[in-house]
Amino acid sequence: MTDNVESATAAIGADLAALRSDVARLAEKIGELAQQGKQAAKNHFAEAFGEAQDKIVNSAANAQSQIRVAGSDLEASIERAPLIAMSVAFAFGIGLGLGMMSHSRR
Repeated sequence: MTDNVESATAAIGADLAALRSDVARLAEKIGELAQQGKQAAKNHFAEAFGEAQDKIVNSAANAQSQIRVAGSDLEASIERAPLIAMSVAFAFGIGLGLGMMSHSRR
C-alpha cells in the first residue's frame, strides 16, 4: 500500500511539474502573441498615417495647381480685356466702400 501511495504521490508531482511547464509555455506564447499584436497595430497605424499624409500632400498639390490655373486664367482674361477688368475692379472698390460706410452706421 505504501508503494501505491508513493507512486501516486510521485505521479501527482510529475503531473504538477508538467502542468507548471505547460502554464509557463502558455504564458510565453500569450506574451509573444501580445507582442505580435502590438507590432501589427503599430504597423497598421504607421501605414494609415502614411496614407493620410500622402492624401494630404496630393490634395495640397492639386489645390496649388488649380490655384495656378485660375490665376493664369484671370491673368489671360485681364490681358484680353483690360478695360473690363478695370471696370470690375472699380465696381468692386465702390461696393466695398459703400458696404463699409453702411456697416459703420449700425
